[in-house]
Amino acid sequence: MKTIIVGMGIGLFATGSLVGVFHVKNSVQDLNEERASLMLERHQLEESMKVLEAEYAYLTQPERLAAYASALDLEEVEVSQIVPVRSASYNGLWD
Repeated sequence: MKTIIVGMGIGLFATGSLVGVFHVKNSVQDLNEERASLMLERHQLEESMKVLEAEYAYLTQPERLAAYASALDLEEVEVSQIVPVRSASYNGLWD
C-alpha cells in the first residue's frame, strides 16, 4: 500500500514537473518571437533614421538654400531685426 502511494506521489510530481517544463518552454518561445519582432522593428527604425538624416542633409545644403533665397528675393537678417521674446511681449508686440 505504501509503495502505491509513493508511486502515485512520484507520478504526480513527474506530471507536474513536465507541465511546468512545457510552460517554461512555451514562455521562452514567445519571448524569443517577441524579441525577434522588436529587433526587426529596431532595424527598420534605424534605416528610416538614416534616410531622414540624408534627406535633411540634402535639404539644408547652404547652396540649395541660397538658391531658394535668391529666387524669393530674401535678404539676410540684420542683428538689429532680432528681438528677444521677453522684450517683444513687454513692448506690446504680442498683446
